[in-house]
Amino acid sequence: MPSELRIRIRDVVAGIISVCTLTSFTPVIASEGAPEIFAPAARVDGIAALDALLGFPSGERSATYGEISRCLDAWAATSDRVRLVEHGQTWEGRTMRHLIVSSPENLARLDQIRAGWDRVADARLAGAADAEQLASTLPAVAWLAFSIHGDEVSGADAALVLADHLISSRDPEVAAMLRDLVVIFDPSQNPDGRDRYLARIRETSGRVPNLDGQSVQKQGSWPQGRTNHYLFDLNRDWVFGTQPETRGRVAALAGWRPLFFLDVHEMGLDSPFLFYPPRPPFNPFLPRNAVAWWGKFGRDEATAFDRQGWRYYTGEWADWWFPGYSDSFGTLRGAIGILHEQGGVSGSARLDNGEIITYRESVAHQATAAWANLRTLAANRVAIAVDFSRERRRAMADGGPLAGRSLAVVPDRNRSRLQRFVETVTRLGGEIDVLGQAQKLRARDPLGETVEKEFPAGTLIVRGRQPNGAMIRATLDFDHRLPREVLEKERAALVAGKGTLLYDISGWSLPLLFGLDAFEIDSDLPGVATTRLVATAPAAAAAGAQESGRTAVANPVAWVIDGADDASVSVAERLLESGIHLRFADKAFELDGIAFARGSVLALRDDNRARAGELATAVSSATAGLDLEVRALATGLGEDELPDLGGGHFLRLERPRVALVGYGEAEVTAFGALWYALDHEIGAPTSLLEAAGITEHDLRRYNVIVLAPGIDVDEERAKALHTWVESGGTLIAVAGSADAITRDKSTLTSVRRLADAGDDLPAFRSELVAGWSEQMPAMRDTAIDRALAGRIAGASALPAIDDGAAALDKAERQRREASAERFAPQGTLLAGRIDPDHWLTVGTSAMLPLFVAGDPVLLAKAPAEAPVRLGILMPAAASPGAPAKKSGGWHGLGWSAVPDGQELILRLSGLLWPEAAERYANAAYLVREALGSGQVVLFAGDPVWRGAALGSQRLFANAVVYGPGCGASTAVIP
Repeated sequence: MPSELRIRIRDVVAGIISVCTLTSFTPVIASEGAPEIFAPAARVDGIAALDALLGFPSGERSATYGEISRCLDAWAATSDRVRLVEHGQTWEGRTMRHLIVSSPENLARLDQIRAGWDRVADARLAGAADAEQLASTLPAVAWLAFSIHGDEVSGADAALVLADHLISSRDPEVAAMLRDLVVIFDPSQNPDGRDRYLARIRETSGRVPNLDGQSVQKQGSWPQGRTNHYLFDLNRDWVFGTQPETRGRVAALAGWRPLFFLDVHEMGLDSPFLFYPPRPPFNPFLPRNAVAWWGKFGRDEATAFDRQGWRYYTGEWADWWFPGYSDSFGTLRGAIGILHEQGGVSGSARLDNGEIITYRESVAHQATAAWANLRTLAANRVAIAVDFSRERRRAMADGGPLAGRSLAVVPDRNRSRLQRFVETVTRLGGEIDVLGQAQKLRARDPLGETVEKEFPAGTLIVRGRQPNGAMIRATLDFDHRLPREVLEKERAALVAGKGTLLYDISGWSLPLLFGLDAFEIDSDLPGVATTRLVATAPAAAAAGAQESGRTAVANPVAWVIDGADDASVSVAERLLESGIHLRFADKAFELDGIAFARGSVLALRDDNRARAGELATAVSSATAGLDLEVRALATGLGEDELPDLGGGHFLRLERPRVALVGYGEAEVTAFGALWYALDHEIGAPTSLLEAAGITEHDLRRYNVIVLAPGIDVDEERAKALHTWVESGGTLIAVAGSADAITRDKSTLTSVRRLADAGDDLPAFRSELVAGWSEQMPAMRDTAIDRALAGRIAGASALPAIDDGAAALDKAERQRREASAERFAPQGTLLAGRIDPDHWLTVGTSAMLPLFVAGDPVLLAKAPAEAPVRLGILMPAAASPGAPAKKSGGWHGLGWSAVPDGQELILRLSGLLWPEAAERYANAAYLVREALGSGQVVLFAGDPVWRGAALGSQRLFANAVVYGPGCGASTAVIP
């Protein structure tokens, strides 16, 4: 090849690379007083240029977390405009820090500024005039949060650009801004996810630039970088606080009262830039000051973008209903929260219109928008501060938006769950009081029933009217009703097949998710004597719970860990893992005059003869730091008909050997929540397997296999699982994977999806009705009376059933199911009823709130067991003047039936259309079915949803830890 041609080709390639990386980028913001953020400017002496700190031109590529940290360290070491504060560690050991940027004078009095805003924020600490005067003199705090999703990378790089400008610029506007503002940068909220994503991008990038936005080089590979180490979406974890990134960030934010909170994201490549105002629905506790200022901030951003000719939009898909996003969390604490969304691009990519967008352009968009927000805040600081003060005072006023509602939580023996609730509410900034003596109050239970109840001393009281009451009411109230106009639009969209307009879930109440014995009281409880719960005190002790007992017994026959507490399951796992043999009580019992709950765990001296001398130490070690009931027993004899220690109600447990299947294929966040539950909540050593491992690996190493949602179970995989279960395995399938193994012609289970039930539908319905009949006193008594009569023949106590719609042929049922599925819940809390005698339901309440989101509708009949079904029977409220209905008959409800005179309560919180209610009513949520020596356990929904559904998570923990001993059998080789 001629040398001239080689040179020309080389120059062309170099030109392409130059376009893709924009190493010669020119300023994009340089008019009407706006700073030239990307261009060299008059800099403060001694502050190194950002490009020099990074080692490459800013915006050329995404900075790793290490490179971001290098910039933070350099600024902290060289600038008097900076304070660098550590606020936690990620799972992978990366230090999380935020950068405080302001004038040296403000930095010298940060404690005074914080204390001043605390006075403004709490109407009990300052009068109205004093609070407003103080607010108008304090520098306003802006909290800027970037890239909580690790693969939404441009926000963090824009944070560096903006911080560099505020730290290094000699511009008079910057100096004035830093006198008026304290700007806090959380530059990369998900360090583990960011570095994972960037590593995948590097691994798949080649020599020749790729402009295809669909390629792995742009998207990364499973599980991408959106989530943290345990694959949690941190932008859904703010109110739940399950992850260390969230807990550290919330603790840091709690020390400030920002007037402005910016939440910076990316979205689809071809999307223009999005900012607020959002669209309905709006959470009912959205503070007015945010709404009042959204328009002003949005108009100023629009002006900045119009100047550059950039496209943008507001609202459309961004609603303000779920309180757990970054910007909504900041807003509920009193700030003006704003969301930014930039079309995401790694390197450079070609848009659908043929234009090429570069990474540096996306960083410029982010920096421009954030700078516009800071200018708006600075220009309107006093007015915004006064509005903040007035809104906080309005929230505390008699008859204000937060008044007239309190939450009461009755303490029980599940101390660890109660403690989690206290920690969560405290982290949200809530105040909890404790009843000093029993009090009879009119209250409403989660089913909506009004009761006159005596609440015992030690009951936890959370009043809505408190400084952070907007956050507390938004997250703790049982049910928020969507406005009618929103429902009209939502239904029209569903009917048209356009999908839901709701961006996320519709129901999320923390007391319900936690499965607490909670009640709402329509009062601020004036005159009711309470004391403030100290946040550091253990909840159970503070609430007056009985002290845990570790009785001294000279020569114990057994040690018992009471099963009422969730922590008992993880203790059982620890002991089994250490080689201690345990037994499980499938029935409540009383020994040594002490009552123990069903599900209690026992370490018997007789089962551990070789290690009898170690038992006390082993139990003490496994329960260290836990507020658990642990008792040493002197005798195994139960009085009268109570179980004896050697009887059949104490089942021998097997050590779980667990595999979680779905790595690389499953739904990312669902897989992560299961992994986290197994690893942290239960503490079971867990092997993570790809779905292909079902047929490629030796499954005999495991006695528990958990199938995560989103994996395919084809005929070959089903056959391998069938063989493994028959040999004694416990197969647990969750949500989508339960759907996969219950499809037509499944050999793993007799359970069927509603759409596949076909001609068997009447049989499913008949068994359901038979089960109801045994629970209805009138029918049960009739059958018993006839049996006692002996000589008189009579009809069955079970009425005949008119199958009606239940008798539809399979094709018509599938057609109707396909039509009704569009109304499936997007995230709703439904009431579950439990079988109080089944080993899977130990540690749960009779009415168990269950999170459902488009999950399969499962039908179960013998030989399958359904320990948890959806719906609670309540006496039907009679219409005024209507004749009373006779009991003993049945009326249809979708595929199922309900006794006459009764109604099925299903919805607890969130949106549930009638079409969905008819499908899910009486459906099985949890199913257990024997198969050979093993068993199949199906969860129709996600029992560990987002790490927050503590009530249903207990079901999953029971299945994993107790399943190999309670529901399956392993051959003992002599």
